[in-house]
Amino acid sequence: MENSEIEGTEIGLTLTLRMVELMGGKLEVESKQNVGSTFGIIFSLNKEYP
Repeated sequence: MENSEIEGTEIGLTLTLRMVELMGGKLEVESKQNVGSTFGIIFSLNKEYP
């Protein structure tokens, strides 16, 4: 694998967000500069699957 300064296209996050929303969930993110990001997925146990 070759090292490059080109960042990813973020398609993985876009697909994850769409899938979570289709299942009635919520995607949360917390970012800290020069540290990184933390992602969380929340699903309600009281909702029926669409």
